[in-house]
Amino acid sequence: MDNNFKRAMREVFQGERPEDAGQLPAPPAAEEQRGPVPTTRRESTTITRNTHIRGDIISDSDIILAGELEGTLITAASVQVSGAVTGDIECESCELAGAHINGNIKSGSQIIMMADSVVIGDLTGGLVRVSGDLRGNVTATEELVVHGNAKIVGDIVTRSISVDRGAVIQGNLQSQPQPVAQVVPLEQSNPEKPE
Repeated sequence: MDNNFKRAMREVFQGERPEDAGQLPAPPAAEEQRGPVPTTRRESTTITRNTHIRGDIISDSDIILAGELEGTLITAASVQVSGAVTGDIECESCELAGAHINGNIKSGSQIIMMADSVVIGDLTGGLVRVSGDLRGNVTATEELVVHGNAKIVGDIVTRSISVDRGAVIQGNLQSQPQPVAQVVPLEQSNPEKPE
């Protein structure tokens, strides 16, 4: 080992290379032999419990938010919130566990709201699962699942809905077999009567 250290020091300080000393060069590193190793895991950003952010967050990474955010959160990846957000969230998928959200959530795929979460705002996603307290409208383009410990005060538009015993829903329900994107809003569905 002492010889390796001395050899490395000569290379660095005297410009001497192993080939110059009559030794064979070291084989290429594993990365050089195989090429770069592809990464299958997305990057993630964690906002810790004692962190308070005032301003918008825009990212391509997964976001884990345990702290507080006053602003909009936009990411092309997933969001896990166990902290507080005052502002809107736009993401691919969203999971709320112990979260307090005062704003709208729009997801490209799914929103999962756990029993200990409170949302004051609208939820829009493909699959929406609600537990906890929601005060806002729900648009689920595929399916809405309302668990027995959920309370929803707001209107619902969905293709499919399932409601567990014990759930409370106060509002209008519009369920259509056609895609929700084609559903006519309630205000437009009642044409005015001719006089």
